[in-house]
Amino acid sequence: MANAEDFKKLFDDIVIKAKATSKLEKDEVSRFCNFMIKIKGKVFQNYEIIRDEVKEKYMINKKNDLDRHKIAACLIASVMKTGLKDPYIKNREISLGLLAVKLGQAVLLSFAKDEIKECPEWFEFLKKNGGLKYPENLHDERGYLQNWASELCFAQRDEMLFVLSISNTLFLLESYNQRVFMQEIMEKKFSKLSDEIVSIKNALKEQGLIQ
Repeated sequence: MANAEDFKKLFDDIVIKAKATSKLEKDEVSRFCNFMIKIKGKVFQNYEIIRDEVKEKYMINKKNDLDRHKIAACLIASVMKTGLKDPYIKNREISLGLLAVKLGQAVLLSFAKDEIKECPEWFEFLKKNGGLKYPENLHDERGYLQNWASELCFAQRDEMLFVLSISNTLFLLESYNQRVFMQEIMEKKFSKLSDEIVSIKNALKEQGLIQ
């Protein structure tokens, strides 16, 4: 899943979902979502520019497609670069950052859809968490997602937004989810094995074979 129309559908889906779940005032949510739809065309124009720039500057084989983490990172960067230029976004930067991250996450997972289909447990894990699960913050009341959205805003404001850093964050986040997923699988298997051992012990006791 890598063409522009697929990306635009994901964009629309994310905006609609944001409209349905946002805690902002209803009128403000409508204005923000309408703004995002308005700039959608420019977002994807800038995405193509950023994507080609990343290929030209940083890739050894410039004819190869970028991997899913870099593609998602290019789209996040485009949302930030496009949206923060508009005066409307003043005091709404975090909302823009949150939507950019959610869009990037959706794109990332869209590329992994074949892997997800082959592993029903992985699909259920993602469904349960509403997508990727974010690490818990130990010393901050705000969540990981809010902090990341803030960082994207600061980086764009100071002209320090770097696609490869965003890509690396997405890679680490996906790796974190795979580790959490495998841990949950192992815990379930261990729990099932423990139950089976208890059942065997009880059966042996009933037969007087052990005390």
